[in-house]
Amino acid sequence: MAKYITSHLDLLAEPRLGLTRIQLLLSQTYPRVILDRTDSTDIDLARYAPILAHGRSDRWVLDPVGESLMNPVRAHPCGVPRIHVPNHIRLVWEELEKLKDAGQKKLKGPGYPNQGVKLGTQLAYFMVVEGVEAGNCQKLVLRATAEQFAVQAYFEALSGFSVVFSGLMLKRQLALLGRHDVRLSFVRVANVEDLLQEADSGSGSHVDDAASTWHQVTNEKVAATVFVCF
Repeated sequence: MAKYITSHLDLLAEPRLGLTRIQLLLSQTYPRVILDRTDSTDIDLARYAPILAHGRSDRWVLDPVGESLMNPVRAHPCGVPRIHVPNHIRLVWEELEKLKDAGQKKLKGPGYPNQGVKLGTQLAYFMVVEGVEAGNCQKLVLRATAEQFAVQAYFEALSGFSVVFSGLMLKRQLALLGRHDVRLSFVRVANVEDLLQEADSGSGSHVDDAASTWHQVTNEKVAATVFVCF
């Protein structure tokens, strides 16, 4: 089916009739855009882990591993952009909107018991953007709220670029991205509640000064884990 969208918030709206892939028309004259709500897989995570580890937001790169900062690049728009918005992001947005409407600080309900404050303060949103070059040129985008995520995804589509992979991580783990003294591994959790439990446990949260000093002495990278939900 196809419908027009007039706002970035339409990207966070609940899908109708159980549809996961919807053709969207941004305007009467603009090419079609695919809103993709299908689930990503661990294969996708492995594919996009290098650009996530790269950690620099809003920057096009050719090679996330061996990037030369002296040679900035830019992708080219594609014919039919695709916007990937996982249901986890939509559900967080819905819960936060309920919070706002109720004027409450905590939610009580299935899935997010008493987690309202954490939903608004502890989660970060990421997306990987590509153009016609696909994986040969990518951009990582990090945002602090679901609405900021939707605004950026909407902007990318209007500019002709695809959001090919997206999800959530913990804000406090953003500091691990882009570090040359850290060997990151990305671990997928099943849902947002599990992600917030990782926040409570404090696991994989930081690389301490002693470990960083060890890297300086031995040139060996310190292992760290970043938890993601998509």
